[in-house]
Amino acid sequence: MVSESKYFTISVADYEILEDLGVFYGASGQCPESECPRRNSYVRISSQLSAEERKTLVSGGAVIDDTPQSQEAVTALANECRGLINASLSPESVASLLHISAEMISLMTTQRPPALHSFRLKNSQTLYPAWQFSTSETIPQLRKILSQAPADAHVLSMSRFMMEKNRDLEISDSGQQISPRDWLVAGYDPEPVMVILFDL
Repeated sequence: MVSESKYFTISVADYEILEDLGVFYGASGQCPESECPRRNSYVRISSQLSAEERKTLVSGGAVIDDTPQSQEAVTALANECRGLINASLSPESVASLLHISAEMISLMTTQRPPALHSFRLKNSQTLYPAWQFSTSETIPQLRKILSQAPADAHVLSMSRFMMEKNRDLEISDSGQQISPRDWLVAGYDPEPVMVILFDL
């Protein structure tokens, strides 16, 4: 039996967000389904995770131990996932934005390599992260980005890669570092983005 000190507590809503995105896959809440608290309540999560569970959480920025910092890190990770989901577009929104049919959106999503980056939550429709769109079109070089990104790249990793400033993408005039997305939207040479993409 795991000792009390080996548990930390996060909200059920946070746990479900992490589980939906596969970021917290397999971590076991310590309440039977019949006794599981309401969505705005809390659930104890065992910190005795498998190696794969630890790897997944750590890659998402969590610190796995039984300290309050670990709890805060997991909560922050859940908030990041929630922000990604809330900012993503439905197929209908993408079709409206790009002025094309829903059938074309489906084709662009399923072709290999895909022309649109998507993910799906449990029991939900496909969603499209907002970073890949600019006004009424996709960002420049999106198809090339998606063709060279690792096939198993997690949607959260892709979002971070495209949206976070990168020290290898520096505007020569100002010395300002910008994100891969901003670099491509500005029309700069895509090759530096392709190079750092291999580190994803």
